[in-house]
Amino acid sequence: MAISPSTTEPELRPYWRTGAVTLGAILAVSMQSLDSHTASVALPTIRGAMSASTDEIAWVLTAYLVCIAISTPPIAWLSRRFGRKRVFLILITGFSISSICVGYSSSLEEMVFFRILEGLFAGGLAPLCQQILLDTYPRRFHGFAMGCFSIGILFGVIAGPTLGGFIVEYHDWRWVFLMNVPIAMATFTLIWFFVPETEKQLDRPFDFIGFAALTLAVASAQLMLDRGERLDWFASTEIILEAGLAAAGLWVFLIHITMAKHPFVQPSLFRNRNYAVGLFLTFGFGIMIYGHVGFVPTMLQKHMDIPALTTGLLMVPRGIASMVGSVLAGIMLAWLQPRSVLIIGCLLLSYFTWRMTYFTPDTSEAQIMNIIGWQGFTMGLVSVCVATATFTMLSPDQRAEGTSFFNLIRKFGSSVGVSFLVSQLVRNSQSYRSGMVENVSPYNERFDLAPRPETWNFSDPSGVAAMEREVLRQAEFLAYLQDFWWLTIVTLAMIPLALLLRTTDTSR
Repeated sequence: MAISPSTTEPELRPYWRTGAVTLGAILAVSMQSLDSHTASVALPTIRGAMSASTDEIAWVLTAYLVCIAISTPPIAWLSRRFGRKRVFLILITGFSISSICVGYSSSLEEMVFFRILEGLFAGGLAPLCQQILLDTYPRRFHGFAMGCFSIGILFGVIAGPTLGGFIVEYHDWRWVFLMNVPIAMATFTLIWFFVPETEKQLDRPFDFIGFAALTLAVASAQLMLDRGERLDWFASTEIILEAGLAAAGLWVFLIHITMAKHPFVQPSLFRNRNYAVGLFLTFGFGIMIYGHVGFVPTMLQKHMDIPALTTGLLMVPRGIASMVGSVLAGIMLAWLQPRSVLIIGCLLLSYFTWRMTYFTPDTSEAQIMNIIGWQGFTMGLVSVCVATATFTMLSPDQRAEGTSFFNLIRKFGSSVGVSFLVSQLVRNSQSYRSGMVENVSPYNERFDLAPRPETWNFSDPSGVAAMEREVLRQAEFLAYLQDFWWLTIVTLAMIPLALLLRTTDTSR
């Protein structure tokens, strides 16, 4: 039986005005997503320019991610208190100015400071974009609205590494940050002229205790996930301390919001089944998106001897296909249930991820392009269905808090995905290496009789070194394939969760 919540739905505005609002939202979320993923590619170049160590330069990315996580939850209260349009314009202005300051930084300390400011202004862009799109389109077209939102997110995630690599290779690394300025100017203009202001709500005080507890939990967890692999996880006192602070902050936050008169977030939000299930789904999608986008280019360049430019070109079909999948999903959801399309999307995505577990160093570029192209298409389907199903049962007055925590969980899922997949890659590489080394021996007749390069000579130190490099290369390649198995499992695990989603009346 379909469930139709009683809500006041907006009338669809003139197409040109709705299109302008939609374009402004897409540009804003693309700008934030691009900044996250282009900067990560430029870090090695920035490290050389700033004469910084690996651990020091990592703070350029860590500080940004931590501040995004901190500034995302309070955007719901800020938009209610001061007006959504005003807050949005302030964030865009602050983000563009911070980007200019980062681009012209002359020292590492300056860069980290301005990246902190950039992250604080960037955290609210995605939630506000979702709010605007959901309030602009009637409920029946929420699938299309979330398709537009997913285009912005996936464009930055998929095109960011390629664009960042191109800028670093052929231009100055500073343009990785300075390119945000023209996008911000176009976004500011569209939001200023076409997005209406919302009414201010002055009757709800800010919950400082809830915000402080959540900030402690989020910041500690983000630091733990980002620095865990470099510090050998729980062998480090810092990681143990961060894990304890994250757990304590989360416990205080959960207890506080159930007892406070004006909590930071209403507990009733999480009692909405579709929203609660949607948070788990977007957490899983966050894990998947990094594995598909972050690992594949590195594997192609390092272990399949594909040049960086060719790798970037191989990623182009995935970007185009993801946008096509997002738009198609948005159109389909005007008549179909998100649950049905989501299950189909997860099955297809898991299949094409499973196909990657059979990659070899000799896999053709055409086959790689075909598989990752279909992956991009199915990622577009899954992303739109998850977002639509999450918000389909929320009333308009719940969307501000709902979008904030939705984007927080998505980012947290990406951080967990990074940490888990990298740790598995390191662990499995060591395991496979140990197994191979046992057989690479002058006393192994099968290895001794097998054809091999002349440089592989046990009596020559350079020959032993050559064999060691090949063993490491093959071990790490196998570890990449093992990570693709994990991504397949995560994708399949989303299907039982999708079955818990309630159906809605698509005629509304």
